Amino acid sequence: MRKVIDNQLKIGQTDIPNIQIDLCCRDEIPQLLLGLQYIYSHRPVREKVFKILKKITPKEVAADKGRAGMDLWKILDVEEN
Repeated sequence: MRKVIDNQLKIGQTDIPNIQIDLCCRDEIPQLLLGLQYIYSHRPVREKVFKILKKITPKEVAADKGRAGMDLWKILDVEEN
């Protein structure tokens, strides 16, 4: 089942809004991460983003099928653990 976000944290995980991002870094990655953190943390914005993602998801992809780790939020992940 494809979910937008798995609300249950696993042992050792940090909730995304609580992650501290280095603002002194001159690289563009912290800015991207701050944007993703903002989208995740603000429900109305997140709903708009996933509405767009739902529109661009290929028709042959079944929303009611999938395996663990196929959550829609992970489409936006910059780096997977």
